[in-house]
Amino acid sequence: MANRGGVIEGAFHFDEMFQEYVPTVSTAFTLNRNDLKDLVCSPFYEVSGPALREAIKSGCAIIYVTGNPGCGKTSTVSYIIHEVRPDVKVVIEQPRRYLAEKAAEFAGHPRAVFVHGISNNIKDATSETCVVFYTPGLGRALLEGVQPENVVAVFDEFHLANLSTLRCFRYCLKMGIQCIVMSATPHPNELQRLHEYYNAQVEEGQRAEFPVSSVHFERESKFNVQYNFIDEGTGFCYTADWTRAKPMDYVEYIREKMINRVIVCLNDVLRRNIRGKILIFCAELAVMKRLRDLLNAPSNAHLVNGKKVWIFHSTYNTGSFKPEGEDIIITYNGLQDGLTIPNATVCIQTCTSRITSGFNLHRIDRLQTVPSSSVDLILQSGRVGRDRIGYVYSIQSPGSYNALRNAAPTYFNVENIDSDAEFVQGCHEGDELFHAQDFYGNHIKMETFGDLQISLTADGAISAITGRHTVLAQLIGIFSYLSVPAAKLVWWSIFFGVESYGILLAAIISRRALRNS
Repeated sequence: MANRGGVIEGAFHFDEMFQEYVPTVSTAFTLNRNDLKDLVCSPFYEVSGPALREAIKSGCAIIYVTGNPGCGKTSTVSYIIHEVRPDVKVVIEQPRRYLAEKAAEFAGHPRAVFVHGISNNIKDATSETCVVFYTPGLGRALLEGVQPENVVAVFDEFHLANLSTLRCFRYCLKMGIQCIVMSATPHPNELQRLHEYYNAQVEEGQRAEFPVSSVHFERESKFNVQYNFIDEGTGFCYTADWTRAKPMDYVEYIREKMINRVIVCLNDVLRRNIRGKILIFCAELAVMKRLRDLLNAPSNAHLVNGKKVWIFHSTYNTGSFKPEGEDIIITYNGLQDGLTIPNATVCIQTCTSRITSGFNLHRIDRLQTVPSSSVDLILQSGRVGRDRIGYVYSIQSPGSYNALRNAAPTYFNVENIDSDAEFVQGCHEGDELFHAQDFYGNHIKMETFGDLQISLTADGAISAITGRHTVLAQLIGIFSYLSVPAAKLVWWSIFFGVESYGILLAAIISRRALRNS
């Protein structure tokens, strides 16, 4: 790849490589080192910094950083880059939701500065500042003459399923740009896949050592934060207390977080004045007792705003006390196998365990039992009776908003409802569109044809197809990652009843698309 007059040329076309990220305004700005230092708490930096500082300073090709949302990955990485490589131009690739987040949620966090600082031009950079780019920051930096050796590409909220980000990542490796990959919900095989991508970009024998450094640090409480900083290469674990206060136990923090979200959902239900009993099932006795304390009632039946609320342990045998068609179900960490929910109006499920594979979800009016398997987020809805539409509530545990990325529910495929309590009106056969948002903030369109349902992203790509064609749905999920036309071809072939021809043609198109990518 040639470098002529400070402008990089070669087998890379800006519009094609970053077609999803072409900006309408300048996306570069400067961030003063002293300002950033004030945003990073010194105890964490002094104790937890050595492993990451050494990896960045040594020019490690790929540095893999994981940790749950809000734990400080971006702020720590940014500050250490400022310290050990003040001459570089840092590229923050933000392919996901943070641009739309409220800055108040990141008070005292560098990302809040990122959100409000998109103004200055790259030419404002000095040795005392670090130029931070939003996507397409890398393409803009290279087009404006920044040399690859002066760039550190930081992929925040990186996910291999994001093809545009993946292309950018592979391009960085090809250019010799140091990559720092951060993910709150890493796939178990993602680190190995990053290594494979690296080996594919370098000449044989050029690098003998394993080029990926893996670091993990975790935020255990919003206010009293215990950080763990683990260098898997050396096995050392560094810990520091963010506030110098006794950190809250992680399990207790999760409990409090989920209790708060149950209360938010409960308030939302009461505000909407939905008919029926409110049943809360808790997986842990501690959570059940805590909720009872919050509601100031010693017995199972609590009167909240004039409405009765029952709180049970999830293993409680309800016996003759069965939910009815208009009841509101709130569950914490799932329900015991065998507990029936016939035609429940609302089902709220809160979970804290993490999964990495897909699972099936069923409509409530077809549901006899709710499996007690560990899932992060369950979205359930459907037609209740002849005249009513069910409601969906979703509650997420910290650090697990990516759980449903590869899920394939039988009826509904809402990839992300990322709020404490989100009210979503369900749909049924005959509805034309169902609107939700995916991780990128795009609106998902869901179209139903009899028992067949196709989920489309905003640009028309098929994100999921569900219904009776289970095997075909899985094939389309694969094809849609490789070629949108191929996925659409299978979709229409199913619709017209010529599945075999559609699959054959889609396989050919996808193979060509993969070969040309």
